Amino acid sequence: MSPVDAVLIDLYDTLVWTDWPVLRERIEERSELARMSLFRHAAPSELEPILDALQTTEFPAGATIITQGEPGDRFYLIRRGRVEISRLRDDGSEQVLGELGVGEYFGEMALLSDAPRTATVRAIEPVVTWSLDKASFAELLLNQFQLGGALSSEVEQREETQRRLMGERTA
Repeated sequence: MSPVDAVLIDLYDTLVWTDWPVLRERIEERSELARMSLFRHAAPSELEPILDALQTTEFPAGATIITQGEPGDRFYLIRRGRVEISRLRDDGSEQVLGELGVGEYFGEMALLSDAPRTATVRAIEPVVTWSLDKASFAELLLNQFQLGGALSSEVEQREETQRRLMGERTA
């Protein structure tokens, strides 16, 4: 059998035995991930290990996704819906810092700094997220994709915004 025949037989077997709905869903998920700003420069094949590690979670409107002061254990990407970010002031009142929507992310600050969560994130409307646990975040995003610099820049911007909104002085 020639190499061309072997490839054609392999391709035929793949087409015959592929579960089309599963394949279509995987292609749609890869496309969705590629549209997110964090991954816009990644090749489709580079997204596969991330897709394999992502966990999908749904939150109803009003649900608290992460709570200020808790240890950071996951990184979140918003697939659907909107979330509100807030922080407790020293006097115990809550300060809304902003909102995030589809394609945006949160939870990176605690993972990068290995510190407790600096804000609380609640679903404004029903939300669907993808998330990575701390180990997958470190391995895939920081080591494989080397996104540490981009994520650190975002963290600096978010911290500055938090300080400004909370009325704190910047260093």
